[in-house]
This record gives sequence, C-alpha cells and structure tokens, in this order.
Amino acid sequence: MDHVGIGTDFDGIPVPPAGIDSAADLPKITAALMARGYSADDMHKLLGGNLLRVFREVQAASDHNP
Repeated sequence: MDHVGIGTDFDGIPVPPAGIDSAADLPKITAALMARGYSADDMHKLLGGNLLRVFREVQAASDHNP
C-alpha cells in the first residue's frame, strides 16, 4: 500500500460507482475496504498518507538541489 492513493475527482468519469456520488461517500469506500481486510494503517496511506509522503520526498530533493 505504499504507492496507491484514492482521490476525489469525480469530474473525469461519466458514471460513478453505485452509491458513490461525491467525496462525501469516501467513508463507504473506507468501510468496504476494511471489511475486506485492509488495516487502519493501509487506510491512512490510501486516504492521504502516501500523497503527503511523496510531497515530503519531493520537497527534500528540491532542498538538496537548488
């Protein structure tokens, strides 16, 4: 789970999955994934942790290569 993330860009799809109409429905996705065995740590990574990690790595690389 170190390289995957879930976003909320619903503008790019013609029809959303049944029951998923907006970012407000992300808790449904979280609950379904956890019911399938994904851990709280996995969910943290999927729902923003991976993105923040990448941002930190990019910033660190930028700081070392002005």
